[in-house]
Parts: sequence; structure tokens; C-alpha cells
Amino acid sequence: ALYRPGPMELIPQYLARKVGKEPISYEHPLLEPICSETYGVMIYQEQVMQAAQVLAGYSLGKADLLRRAMGKKKPEEMAAQHDVFVEGCAKFNKIPEVKAERIFDLLAKFAGYGFNKSHAAGYAYLSYITAYLKANFPVEFIAATLTSELGDFKKLAKFVNEAHRMGIAVLGPDVNSSFVPFTIEDGNVRFGLAGVKNLGTGASEFIVRERQEHGPYESILDFLIRTKGTVNRKAVESLVKAGAFDGFDPNRAALLGSLEWEMNKAASEKLRFAERQFDMFGSIQEAPESVSVKFDTHELLSYEKAAFGFYFSSHPLEPYRAEYEALGLSTIAQIESMHDGDRASLGGVITGRRARRDKRDREYAIINVEDFDGGIEVMVFSDVLEGCRTMLKTDNLVAVQGTVKVRAAGASGRGSGVPQFWADRVMLFRDCSRYLNALVVVVAERDLDDVMLLKLKERLEEHPGNSLVYLRLVRPDGTSREMKLREQRAALSNELVASLREVFGPDSIKFKGEMPPCVRNGERFRKGAYPRGRQAARQ
Repeated sequence: ALYRPGPMELIPQYLARKVGKEPISYEHPLLEPICSETYGVMIYQEQVMQAAQVLAGYSLGKADLLRRAMGKKKPEEMAAQHDVFVEGCAKFNKIPEVKAERIFDLLAKFAGYGFNKSHAAGYAYLSYITAYLKANFPVEFIAATLTSELGDFKKLAKFVNEAHRMGIAVLGPDVNSSFVPFTIEDGNVRFGLAGVKNLGTGASEFIVRERQEHGPYESILDFLIRTKGTVNRKAVESLVKAGAFDGFDPNRAALLGSLEWEMNKAASEKLRFAERQFDMFGSIQEAPESVSVKFDTHELLSYEKAAFGFYFSSHPLEPYRAEYEALGLSTIAQIESMHDGDRASLGGVITGRRARRDKRDREYAIINVEDFDGGIEVMVFSDVLEGCRTMLKTDNLVAVQGTVKVRAAGASGRGSGVPQFWADRVMLFRDCSRYLNALVVVVAERDLDDVMLLKLKERLEEHPGNSLVYLRLVRPDGTSREMKLREQRAALSNELVASLREVFGPDSIKFKGEMPPCVRNGERFRKGAYPRGRQAARQ
């Protein structure tokens, strides 16, 4: 209940009072019975209502109206309630006007954001239960959580990413292994068929029931024949893109290329008979040539984005994860909890772009940017657009500096709290490497020996430069200590990073860095806009 925009500023005071480092005090003695359990800090909505009742003679019904008025923050309602409260304090308890006004302002500050006590208790209880399950049954917890979010692709992306962070593998969908929900398979989580776009629960149930009753599917043609009339072409294409037929052929581009022919065969006994004749005696009826299509990682990610609504097996930003973490960028999940007007920097892949014109007929762009956790709309207005137009292409990786804007609720009450991000500057993500200033080599303390140190020294000497180098030693209990290599500096090149990863492992290299102060795209660099020294030189 304290972790809310109003009460949260009193968390330090609450904790200090709880452990006896600060005396407990009350704005008025009548508040002691109401606020004693919270050490004199006004936290719950019930406390606001009780305070109005005891101090100003409100009935509980009118006290609830006071709470609602404070929550809506409408000036005319607040002014009316202010006068009633101050007059009531004077009438019932002879409280001076100045003190009554101070108490009213205190109530108003927290009433708009506070939880009611039962709500807070329910949240806390649920939090303890889920924390226990996550800590003690992590695979089951992730599988159940993913199943509970079927149909919400944004939340599926969030929890798949959390599973990866926890070291839990989420296996892709498979027509011969998956069930309708997410399930557990050999200590891993298997993607549920109902999580594939365009498939739906009914078709997923049919696929599983057919497999259980008549055995595994033997080929994509066998699947098409047995599910004909229930699973349509769009659903099959999504299954191909999701990798559900990888057990038959991992080249998804080739499967998509031959899908028309396979579906025609599934629909026609004559074509299947002709193909059997072709297999036995040669070209009785000419079949299409085998499709040979080059299949790359970029295409794989595009297919998965289309099939799941998010990047599944990897993310276009993944090769830059070390740089992403070093630059201290805010995740989109963090930005969604920020307040209107907060400044931030984010990084991600552009997944969509729309061109618009404002009332003065100036062009601006709305781009959708996705990071590891989710996506957000980024507004690039005309003054910024001119300096970054060529960068705003779908699939480009970008870093964006700007301001959080929270759209107000419409007449229906919808749209409240939905954040946008207004760009002040857009950069290609690869160009952010100029803001890295140190290399960190992460090694398990027990694995470090003279041979590894010698190899580290040799690799660094092969790539001399000006960037600092740190060695982070990880202890068996997970804690670490870090030391700066005083005699070693290096050039932060891709060649050096690749060389070090060969020796110390793929996750051994981290960076340190800092994004510069924001200068709008298209603006000239003003004197003093950047600090002096190396960072200014890089810019």
C-alpha cells in the first residue's frame, strides 16, 4: 500500500519509525487510534475516511464522497469539501483553521492514490503465494503463468523472457509434442498450441485429440489430411512459421514454399495417387521441383514474430545485449511505470512505422519499438524527423532519447495511463558503441589461473586502445568483486570481443558506458551541450 505515488515518499519515514529510529507523531491526538498501526503514517483509504469522521464529524457515507472527490482531484469538488472539512473540525473538535487545512492537505495528498486495506491485504497475500511458488516450483510456475496469459502476446513475451532469465528453456511448439496449454517436458516448458496466432483453442484441441487417438503425425501431408476441414491454411502457415513442423523439415521457408502443393495433395486423392505412381514408375504426373530456399536467422525471427506476436527463440537486439545493459537504457516495462514528463532513453527494434501530418501540415512519424520485454509507440515529430528519417525503417535497431507522455482518459474512461514516448533524438543502435568506455571480463573465481591471465594479457595486447579493462571475479555464492587492470587498455573492437569470448565463454564480456546528454536530431551541437574530454571527442 505504501508503494504508491502519494505514500511512497514516506517509506523511509515509515521504516525509521518501525525500527525506533524516529519518534512516532500525529497531526492531532484523535488520529492516534486510527494511525497507530501504521506508525502515524496515513496509508489506507479507510484511515482517510475515519479521520474525516472523527475530526470533522463526517458520516462514513460522506467520508467516502470526500475520498472520491480527492481521488478525482476536481478543483470545484475539492474546494467544497475543503470548506466542509475545515468548518467541521472547528465545530466538533475546536481545531484551528490553519491546522485543519494542513490535515486536509495531508489527506488529499494520499487519498487519490492509496489502497483500501482489504485490497492491500489481498495483494500482499497473493504476492507471498506467487513468490513461494516461483521460488520452489519455478518450471511449473512459468508454465502455469504462460497458460494464464494465452491470447495476450505482450505478456507471453514478458514471461518467456523471464523464463530465459531464470535459466528455464521454453521449447517451441511441435505438432507431435505440444498440448493446448503450456506444459512441462523433461524439466523444460513446451509451448502450447493455443499460443500460436491464428490457431485458436478449438483447432488446437482437435490437433491434440487426433494425435492421441490415431498416433503421431508422420509428415506435413499426413497432418494436412488428418486435420482437413478443421485447421485452415492461415493456421497451418502460422504453425510452419512457429516451427511446429521442424521435426519434419527445419527449413521453414522451404515448407512454406511447398505448402500450396501439399495442401492440394491433401485435398485430392487423385494427386496423391499420381504421386505414388510417380514414386513407383517415374513421371506419370509432373510434381513441382523441390523448393530450396536459403533460410537465415533474420527470416526465422520474422516468422516467429508473425506466428507468436513476439520474438521467441531470440531477439534482433540480442547480439547487442552487453552494450544494451552497459548503457543503462530503460526497458519499455520500466517506461510504462514512469510518470508523464519523465526523461528516459530506450533501445529496440522498429517493428512498424506510420506517417502522419499535424494541423500545420508538417510530417511526423509514429514508430513501434520493441525491446526484450515489450513494445511502445514512439512519436517522432517534424523537428526531430528531419535528422533521422533514413533510420526509421522496419527491422532497424535504434536507441531513442526522449520524454514519457501518458495519454489522458477519453470520454469513455479508456486510454488512461497508456504511455507514449516522444523522441528528442534517434540513433542507430550500432552507433551507440561510441559511448562505451570500458571492457569487463567476467570469470568464475575458482577457474582463474595463470594460464587464463596470460591469455587475457595476450588478447588485450593484440588490440591496444584507450578503453579501461576490468576483471570481475564471481565467487561460488554468486557475489563478485571487480578490479581494474592498471597496465592494460584496449580498443573495444568486435575482433577483441570475439577473441575474448573464445577463451572465457559467450557470456563473459560486459561493457561500461553512459549515454550522452540529449541533443535533438538536426540540431547543431551547442557549446556546453556535451562534457569535455573523450566523450565530446567521440560525439
